[in-house]
Amino acid sequence: MITTPTKSALTTLIQFILVATVSIALMAVLAPIFTTEHEAAVHNCQSRMSDLGRALIEYSADNDGNFPSGSYYYKLANRRSLTGMGWAGQLYPYVMSKNDFNDALGGSSDDMREGKSVAYAINENAVRNQDVGSWNNRAKTVLLYQVYGAHARIDLPDEGTCSTTGACSPSGNGTLIMLADGLFPRRVEPGTGNLGRRHLEPMGDVWPSPAVDGGSFFLFADGHVHWYLPSAISSGKDARFKNAVQTGSITGDAAGTEASNFSGTFSTK
Repeated sequence: MITTPTKSALTTLIQFILVATVSIALMAVLAPIFTTEHEAAVHNCQSRMSDLGRALIEYSADNDGNFPSGSYYYKLANRRSLTGMGWAGQLYPYVMSKNDFNDALGGSSDDMREGKSVAYAINENAVRNQDVGSWNNRAKTVLLYQVYGAHARIDLPDEGTCSTTGACSPSGNGTLIMLADGLFPRRVEPGTGNLGRRHLEPMGDVWPSPAVDGGSFFLFADGHVHWYLPSAISSGKDARFKNAVQTGSITGDAAGTEASNFSGTFSTK
């Protein structure tokens, strides 16, 4: 009778040890590469956001201290309601680099139909409060924050009339993101996580993971860029006064700039 030889337990164990050893050695070689690439992307993200900050300061100096208000607005009786949507197209002449509007982290990709990826939304409270003299502390007021999935034709006047295409550079207050009249891209989501530890479950919101190592970068109205965890930034509508606390859920007010329990806020007061 012919029998098929079987591997001994010792042979199997040796093979397992060899495979494990090779795997560990391979990871030891690749891990520094992955880490270095990630660190480079994060540094690039911070650098691009700083470039936008310098451009915004220059834009503000040329426009009576105001920041871009967006090319898309709602027409109300005798006035326009500023939205901030379309801000990137207004800023583009001060930057002249489409890549600066993408964070380089791979969270967004270009879409030829909708234009260049825009990895940031502008703070709609900063857009709507054009009385810059009433701002209390620019170093604590968020101006730009990270988002996923936004696109816009930032190289065209008024972003190619984004109100008709729906592909506008977005604005928001950290909990709600404004987009043109419900047209695409409603898929735009915050890249910050749940800011301000708000209780959002009743609204059915599912928040994606923050863009950078559990947190995200924020550009503040004085031009500096800083990384924070979601719990350090207060989101929401403009506070009524500088010492106000954060209120409500997804439709509530942000904390004032003098509130001690947050490092930054979407409020201008």
